[in-house]
Amino acid sequence: MSTKENIKASKALEKQALENCNNEPIEWIESVQSHGVLLAFDFDSLIVTHASKNLDTILKLDAKAALSKSIREVFNKDDVHDILNIASHNSTKFQREHIKVTSEGDKSIDISLFRTENSVVLELMPTGEDFKYININNNIKWALAKTHGHENIEDILKNAVQSLQKITGFDRVMAYKFLPDNSGEVIAEAVSTSMNSFLGLRFPAFDIPPKARELFLKNPIRYIKNTSDEGSKILINKKNEDKLNLTYSFLRAAAPVHNQYLRNMGVQSSMTIPIIINNKLWGLFAHHHNTIKELSPQETYSADILGQTINMVLEHQTRSKAQKTIKDILENGNELVAINSNSFKLDKFWEAQAENLFKLIPCDGVAYVIDKEIKTFGDCPEFFAITTIVEKVNAKADEIQHYTNISELVSEGIKNTRGLISMQLNSQFPEINLLFFRDKISKKIQWAGSPKKELVFEKEKVRLHPRSSFNEYIESNSEDSDVWTTQDLFVAKNALDTFKKYIALEIDKEKKAVSENERLKILVKELNHRVRNILALVKSVSKQTANTEKSIESYVIALEKRITALADVNNMLTESSFGSVDLTNILEKELAPFDHSGKNYEIKGETVELSSSVAPIIVLVFHELTTNSAKYGCLSTHSGKLTISWQSNKNDLFIFWKEENGPKVEKPDRKGFGRTIIENAIGYEFGGSSLMNFKESGLEVTIQIPLDAILREKTEMFATEQIKLKDDEKSAEIKDLNILVLEDDFIIANQFKALIENRIPSAVNIFSNQKAALNSLRNKTYDFAFLDVNLKKETSLKVAQICKSKSIPFHYLTGYGDTFLQNKSFPDAPVFIKPLSDEQLFKILDKLTN
Repeated sequence: MSTKENIKASKALEKQALENCNNEPIEWIESVQSHGVLLAFDFDSLIVTHASKNLDTILKLDAKAALSKSIREVFNKDDVHDILNIASHNSTKFQREHIKVTSEGDKSIDISLFRTENSVVLELMPTGEDFKYININNNIKWALAKTHGHENIEDILKNAVQSLQKITGFDRVMAYKFLPDNSGEVIAEAVSTSMNSFLGLRFPAFDIPPKARELFLKNPIRYIKNTSDEGSKILINKKNEDKLNLTYSFLRAAAPVHNQYLRNMGVQSSMTIPIIINNKLWGLFAHHHNTIKELSPQETYSADILGQTINMVLEHQTRSKAQKTIKDILENGNELVAINSNSFKLDKFWEAQAENLFKLIPCDGVAYVIDKEIKTFGDCPEFFAITTIVEKVNAKADEIQHYTNISELVSEGIKNTRGLISMQLNSQFPEINLLFFRDKISKKIQWAGSPKKELVFEKEKVRLHPRSSFNEYIESNSEDSDVWTTQDLFVAKNALDTFKKYIALEIDKEKKAVSENERLKILVKELNHRVRNILALVKSVSKQTANTEKSIESYVIALEKRITALADVNNMLTESSFGSVDLTNILEKELAPFDHSGKNYEIKGETVELSSSVAPIIVLVFHELTTNSAKYGCLSTHSGKLTISWQSNKNDLFIFWKEENGPKVEKPDRKGFGRTIIENAIGYEFGGSSLMNFKESGLEVTIQIPLDAILREKTEMFATEQIKLKDDEKSAEIKDLNILVLEDDFIIANQFKALIENRIPSAVNIFSNQKAALNSLRNKTYDFAFLDVNLKKETSLKVAQICKSKSIPFHYLTGYGDTFLQNKSFPDAPVFIKPLSDEQLFKILDKLTN
């Protein structure tokens, strides 16, 4: 066999060995460590299904005898109650939970459990000493105090290993950081004189197989008391042949090959705590002892909690550091990335931002590629090589890719460049990539023993032999770049997210700029529509105010205030281009005149944007409440207090109006226009409710509005043909007419109803949306209908079509001029522009009754 064939065969064997190693079912191992016992039972029947052979070392019960017993026969009543209570917690499906410390004869026993499928798995261990939760708390407080104030990750880890060594007493505690190639490096260490130091040394990726890494993400602590322990076999009930999944087990026995690996390192006891940042395995805290190290449960619980707490501290610092880097770039330039390949604009962008992007991640060069245009800064490959690199990285699904030697992507034109982090900022047009390059360096990598794989054959399989030497082994490399750190990649991920959001906004801006003329046209149309609607609303308000006020003076004052309230909200809408208006701003504007020496009102709630079609009626409701309070309630005195708050659930917004410390409240006898608006407008227009509670201590109002009614909507504009009312149009010849009015504005609809019923014998039903109108059309016969074409989130098309099919004559009402009335999908009918004058309405009604 040739040398080339030998190399190929060797690599194939290595690959097979790695696959065999990773396929080892370590979570299904059928034994536990001897310092504790395991007992599993069925959650439904409570029958014991599994027991470790050494059960009698802690419980006075033989393992075989325990199988098929109920746990009520194994534990006392109180213990069973506590076990079942914790087992019912959903968290036990994802982690081990501590239950209690109980007594078994003269022994104190710690009990914990987890669940797998329908089995509850109990793990019992002797405590060895008095179990005190206060000791766990003190350990955590002391350790966290040591990490307080440190912003540098290396300093946090240095203090963490010292704290863990102090709490656990292990000879050596290492903070081990994973590199992008899955090898690891010891970056912090606390070590006694009895053990060698591994600080600064690397361990190859295959020392910790992928399967083991996967388990570290699920189990926060791994303690091996004795690497020479062969373990205790788990016996299985004959009626239940299923093995137990021990993913969350504390006592799970170690694989023989792993124990051999640790013994080769001179380790008799071991404990490992994963370092997890951003839901990924960042590294490990590895604890080693050269003799058997017995840990009490309170020591392992302390280490477990401390490890998870330090994880949170590290994640916060890592995230903060990455965000600060991005923030610095944002502050150093107006244009974060360029989305236009126009050479003048691109040159201007690159001149301003090249150096800032260069500082984002430690590198020797940076390139920006947009639509095949390339800009570079620092040491970068030739342009043709960059083009090839972009084509190859974009062919892969990953938005971020990293290499320490790009010769696998391109061999020509790379100069001294070897390292690459590529970020695909935009995969659509324009295609944008940001590339960071590193030069090759001559470096010496210090390994803890040779990183070469040793293979052994056993039982017709090839597997990796545990490494036997951990003495420093130096490997020289002059063709690769320095490795990209986890922090580098974390910054890249945060930067990518920021860049993509920015690009999406910029592309959206360009689209808006292209259609600016069209937008202005729509805005003018919308303006005309709003003005007509406001005029109609003012007209209705003036008429109904006149019906409830007793004098000309009071009528003028009330009308002026109501129109001013409408004008204020219209100003707010105008400032937002008729988009939306903030609820807090509405309330502040309405309550400002009642702000005495100090604020006697409080507004509490998150930002709520009201759409332009919703805001006017909300303003009127709060205007009436405020006016009432100023006359009779808490706003009429300096000692009064008004609180307005709101909250929302998935479907509705709830607004609470509460008055206190004002005059004594009595429920009014009469119901005026203001109270009618407060109690009925919300329900009519939005399908919500408004409940007034006239408490003696102060008025309380609860308003409920469906969220889909208040969210900002896009105005749905349409056109239908202007058709003049013909004198010879067929009219109804019925004395008492049933008339349907579809109008989404409560005040206008009420005014319409009053005018019609006062003019002719009729029964008028008003509806604010198509659904309600269609339901009524199914159950009732109508003689005529008035249809407001533009409802809040829909048009009246369906109602018009039903009226046409049922031969019900109807007229359209719209706030849009005849320029917009071109859409033939609406059935032909007379169209009137809002606001409809009384004279126009009366002519229509008179025509109906003739």
